[in-house]
Amino acid sequence: MHETFIQSLERIFAELARTELFWYAIGALLVVLCVILFIFILKHRSRPISLKISQGGNLEISRTALTDAIQSVCVAEGLERRPSVRILFRNNQLYIALEVRVPVHFGLEDLTEKLQTAVRDFLKQKLGLAVIGGVDIRVTHLNVVDSSRGV
Repeated sequence: MHETFIQSLERIFAELARTELFWYAIGALLVVLCVILFIFILKHRSRPISLKISQGGNLEISRTALTDAIQSVCVAEGLERRPSVRILFRNNQLYIALEVRVPVHFGLEDLTEKLQTAVRDFLKQKLGLAVIGGVDIRVTHLNVVDSSRGV
């Protein structure tokens, strides 16, 4: 039965391929897919973020520059590796999600509070941002240092 089904599909496609309408439909389908892809690319391209600063003006900053600055703040607070940073800008508020790898000897509660305040202070004082939605921290990995192996 399986072979007959495949053979019937081959026969149907062979008959459709002989008609001109089939090739016009394939061409139209390709054009529609290209237009959808073009719209998707335009909508999701990387644009600078326009933020309101406390002095009443606007600040345009690229996502890369903001990510690098936040990573530098986290490294200055004692992280060994630069965290992964996700930046969301919704309803004129900036939301930041950090994914960090933490050595076990750090207290997680103290470290997360320290990182959150450091990032908030940096954004408010150094960049002058008026509204910060939230700074979320997710610990993705705990680095265990084994003293017996000398690592």
